[in-house]
Amino acid sequence: MQTMLAHVLARAKAIPGVDEVVITTTPRQADDALMHLARGAGVRTTRGQVPLPGDPKRNDVLAGYVVAAAEARADVIVRLTSDCPLLDSAVAGEVLARFRDVAGCAYASNVHPPTYYDGCDVEVMSRRALAEAATNAAPDEREHVTTYLWRRVAASALGGVNVLTPDGINYAGIKLSVDTAEDLARVRRIWEALPRAVRREGAPLTWRAVVAAYRE
Repeated sequence: MQTMLAHVLARAKAIPGVDEVVITTTPRQADDALMHLARGAGVRTTRGQVPLPGDPKRNDVLAGYVVAAAEARADVIVRLTSDCPLLDSAVAGEVLARFRDVAGCAYASNVHPPTYYDGCDVEVMSRRALAEAATNAAPDEREHVTTYLWRRVAASALGGVNVLTPDGINYAGIKLSVDTAEDLARVRRIWEALPRAVRREGAPLTWRAVVAAYRE
């Protein structure tokens, strides 16, 4: 049985147009296990996240993204979260392609508004936009990385792009990200309901197959 993070890393590596996958985490000893998992998966790990000022129990994840982007020398950053093991890599690739197709685009996603299920979330930003967010984001905009961007940059002259489901149906009410034990149990049931060929290591996982398994 694979860890949930291993599933996420496999989906991330399969995204068309992605050159490198990087994990951002904290210097805390509790996160050393991530280093070992990442090393086994051939994934770079950075430890640039720091406690939020005035709230040390929460992390400045935005600061971690700046470090990760710098170490990877990335001009374009795709943001995924580790609680989405049922991500469709092709959907992430489409968001990335749309970002690159629009001249001067600073931010692209499939979550403003969302039409894919919760757990197929993808955001893409330019290095310049990330730097602007890191410089100007308020403390309450730093834990979730892109809050400053979609509040300000995406609505500015730099513009933003949003990708919707191709069939025009809104699946956003289906929660397949993992925040609780109940969420994990639900995702495991869906995984077991997927065809065996889809569950094979290295096989592509599509959002349509996930929705079909959810309905089953």
